[in-house]
Amino acid sequence: MKNVLCIFCAVFAFSSCGGCSLDSESAAGDGYAFLSYNVCNLFDDVRDGTEYAEFDPEGGRWTPADYAQKLKNVGRVIAESVPGGPDFVALVEIENDKALADLAAGPLGDLGYRWGATLPTAGSAIRVGFLSRFPVKDLRGHTPPSSGFFQRAFLELSLDLDGEALTVFICHFKAKSEGDAATENSRRLAADVLVRRIGEIRSPGGQILVLGDLNENIDEYERKAGAYPTALMPASGASAGSLLPLYVSGGREEASLEGQVVFYSPWLDDPPFPGSYYYRGWETIDHTLVSAGLLDDAGLVFDSFDVIRGGFMLGASGAPKKEYSDHLPVLLRMRKQR
Repeated sequence: MKNVLCIFCAVFAFSSCGGCSLDSESAAGDGYAFLSYNVCNLFDDVRDGTEYAEFDPEGGRWTPADYAQKLKNVGRVIAESVPGGPDFVALVEIENDKALADLAAGPLGDLGYRWGATLPTAGSAIRVGFLSRFPVKDLRGHTPPSSGFFQRAFLELSLDLDGEALTVFICHFKAKSEGDAATENSRRLAADVLVRRIGEIRSPGGQILVLGDLNENIDEYERKAGAYPTALMPASGASAGSLLPLYVSGGREEASLEGQVVFYSPWLDDPPFPGSYYYRGWETIDHTLVSAGLLDDAGLVFDSFDVIRGGFMLGASGAPKKEYSDHLPVLLRMRKQR
């Protein structure tokens, strides 16, 4: 299968960050905090012609005041997710660089995000993007092939964490809007491109994170009673067909199985909350997948995982309030082994 790869050079360094004095050092002290957040349609207040109808400023349904409030809400969630704010924020469902820059300079203006970018996908109203306190050494975009449904591009970036190299992928796989089984092949195709790219860059001790909304539960294969292969597959060795899946495990020792790329998922290892998205029950579709190179005792080391669920973000039923997002952010902490 051909992997469509392009170099995406529009990383921009923010020239101003209010009165901040933070550099690439973590605000949280001895450790690094990575937040992954589907912000649920963060559209700006300028008509580009690609917006969903309900977010078209010229239609009168999405006003500058609406946009300002959305920025404030998203900014509050990010800023309060960890003291001093997370060091890196992976964003899903953001419209463009303007929305990202307004978020960084507005409600997050004092948190020291010096680097950021979004990755456009032709024909898509929304993108993935990021904000970072760490220098970005390389940035690439990958577009999975289509299987009857539109596919969004995902980001690959290389970060310098105080001398340690970390590769981060930010993904937004196809949703299940047209049915779970009908759309599964699109997610499998996206996983295949991702895993093959990881195979190209992986080296012994490679330090890799996969973040974002994969629109698939960590135990999707079991939920479907093994009826068909899924994009996320258990590391137990279930047959996945010709497309490479993301093998996942809740056991750190299994993340180094020889012959296949296996990621450790905190969702499978006594998670602090049952999910990040609520639809007829909690779902685990927002992910922080950790490579074997972050599970040893050298360099960057996985520390902890959490689901951010401040009371202001939740409605009376316990589900996320839509004015913030219909997703809860997930937080991963790492530390540098001295």
